[in-house]
Amino acid sequence: MNHNTCIRVLLCAFVLLFVSSAYVRGGNHRPHDGIIDFPPQIVELNSGCLWVDGTLASGAFFQGLERKDRGGMFEYSSSGKLLTDYPQSVVASIRFLDDQCVPTSKIARITLDDSSKRTFSFQVEWKTGVQLRPAQLSPTGVHCIGSSSMGMIPTLPMTCQITVKSEGTPLSDHLIVSVFGADGTRLTRLSAAP
Repeated sequence: MNHNTCIRVLLCAFVLLFVSSAYVRGGNHRPHDGIIDFPPQIVELNSGCLWVDGTLASGAFFQGLERKDRGGMFEYSSSGKLLTDYPQSVVASIRFLDDQCVPTSKIARITLDDSSKRTFSFQVEWKTGVQLRPAQLSPTGVHCIGSSSMGMIPTLPMTCQITVKSEGTPLSDHLIVSVFGADGTRLTRLSAAP
């Protein structure tokens, strides 16, 4: 191998190493496709399991939103514009599916009585570091839609939409949604952030 070829190979290896290390650090994320996911959770019940997951959206706000690590601090941008705060409001859509047991799953599990899977309540908070503070709901509050309704209680599968006031909230904060059963037992806690 001649001297020029050796230099080219080393230069290519250096560039490849530099580019890959940017992704290994974990701070840079590809642009979002308009929504942020709440990772799924499985709640074990006496007769099966309840699968809980969801999304966080706000019109087209999250479309193309990018996060970059700048020396341990995150910087958010969209279409070349630097963003620091969430929009005026966000909608957390929490989805409940019945009988979604995955025996070998490493997803968090909790065992509860079956009566908890018909009525849910929610506690919504913003998380900065390890500090939690209550989130304010918009006047529309919480609205749940099930596959069919027996009286006033929707049945599974069901999606509950929670509209949260978010104006002035830093994009680095996480939205935490705690889900409670009919007896007040916390079923799970979901977290999402860009």
